[in-house]
Amino acid sequence: MKKAQINHNCTPYILGFSGLIPFFISIFFYYWWLDKFFLKIAVTYGAIILTFVGSVYWGIALIKNIKPILKKRLYFFSVIPAIFGWLSTLIPTIYGLVVLFFCFASLHCIERKLCLILEIPAWYIKLRLILTIIVCFVLLGGILMYDATFLKINSLFRQEVL
Repeated sequence: MKKAQINHNCTPYILGFSGLIPFFISIFFYYWWLDKFFLKIAVTYGAIILTFVGSVYWGIALIKNIKPILKKRLYFFSVIPAIFGWLSTLIPTIYGLVVLFFCFASLHCIERKLCLILEIPAWYIKLRLILTIIVCFVLLGGILMYDATFLKINSLFRQEVL
């Protein structure tokens, strides 16, 4: 029984970590080519992932036997990340990265409380914590490189002029 449980829990970890690949690739390409298009890809993908994470709670509201008021709140809560994700794609890229950073961090804080109320398995919140920390670091890296890009280009230009 324990082996089946380990195999069952392994799949979400593999898929969860695989979902980080587009973040890493877009930030790496931005660093390599200094093209803001790659940061826009990170923002767009982040919006999709934020929507996905929020939708988990829509699904929980559908299948959990919980009080109707809590179901309504879960339905409402599940669409908020999608709205913020969508908004992050409409604003300038640097602000979109910042919005996503705060959304992922805030979402995890709320999820921790919900997991206690809804009796969601401990492995899920552990996985979400690990993924959230990594995503926030990648987004923070994009934010910091955004400004550093201009410094790098400016210093290269000064070297060529001298």
